[in-house]
Amino acid sequence: MASSSLTAERRQEEKEQRRQDIIHAAEAVFARKGVDAATMGDIAKEARLSRGLLYVYFNDKDDLSLAITRRGFQALRETFEQVTAQHQYGCEKIRAIGEAYVRFSQTHPLHFDMMARFEGREVDPEAADSNETGCLGEGTRIIHHMADVLRLGIEDGSIREDVDPVQTAISLWGFIHGIIQLLAKKGSMLATYFDVHHDPFVTYALDLMGVSIMTEAARQQNTS
Repeated sequence: MASSSLTAERRQEEKEQRRQDIIHAAEAVFARKGVDAATMGDIAKEARLSRGLLYVYFNDKDDLSLAITRRGFQALRETFEQVTAQHQYGCEKIRAIGEAYVRFSQTHPLHFDMMARFEGREVDPEAADSNETGCLGEGTRIIHHMADVLRLGIEDGSIREDVDPVQTAISLWGFIHGIIQLLAKKGSMLATYFDVHHDPFVTYALDLMGVSIMTEAARQQNTS
C-alpha cells in the first residue's frame, strides 16, 4: 500500500514537472514569436513533445497563456512582498511597490504583457476555469497586500486616516499600471511633443501618488 502511494505521488510530481516544462517552453516561444503569432505546434516543438500531449495538460493556447499570466501575477506578488519587507513605514512601502512594478514591467516584459491582456479581459468569477481563477486569486492577493501596507501606514502615521485601504489599493494599482502602459505605448510621443522622459516622469508620478495619501508630517519628513 505504501509503495502504491509513493508511486502515485511520484507520478503526480512528474506530471506537474511536465506541466511546468510546457509553460517554460510557451514562455520562450511567446517571447520569441509573439503571443498572437505563436501556435501550439511551435510550443510542442520547443517542449519536445507531441502536439497531442500538450492538450492533455492545456485545453488550448488561451488556457496555456493564462497559466503564464498566473505565473506573472505570482512573481509580481512575491516581488511586492520582498520590497515592502525592506522598509519600515507604510508610505515607504507603497512607494517601493510602485518602483518595483515599473522594474517588473522592464525585467519581465512577457509577463507584464500577459497580465495587461488579462486586465482587459472580462472574467465571470462564477464561470472561470482553473487558470482564470488562479489569475484572479493572485491579483486579489496583490490588492490585499497593498491594502495591508496602507493600513500599516495609517497606524504608523505616514498615511492619512481617511484613506480607504482597499479602494486606495485598487486606485493605486490602476494608476501605476496606467503609467507603465502610457510610457510603453506613447513614450516616444511624450518625449517628442512634451519633453517628458521615462525615468523623470516615473519619479514625478510616484511622488504625486505618494503626496495624495501621505500625512502632512510624512510629507514634511519626506521633503526635508
